[in-house]
Amino acid sequence: MSVVMWGSNISWALTVGLGYYDPHIQVSLSEEELQLKDSIPTVTLVKEAVGSEWSTFRGERTAGIDKIKELRLRIADEDARRKKEKTDEIEADEKKIKSTRTKK
Repeated sequence: MSVVMWGSNISWALTVGLGYYDPHIQVSLSEEELQLKDSIPTVTLVKEAVGSEWSTFRGERTAGIDKIKELRLRIADEDARRKKEKTDEIEADEKKIKSTRTKK
């Protein structure tokens, strides 16, 4: 026998593997799952689900921040390289102009 629960039992739906809350999605539980649900306090289930979601989010956020830092460093290095190339070109052009003036 299977029982259909709606959004009122979100904590159990999360631990069963739904992964997110949608009040329109039905979660079917077997008899064994219902007995397990009744034996574990709902607060514990919510804490576990929240803890799991937070650690996953924090890991993804940290990875994203690290990637952004890396990209910013690459951009800064590229900008510095371009500025140096431009400065070198300007200096080379000035040397050419000076050398042509001194030859005359």
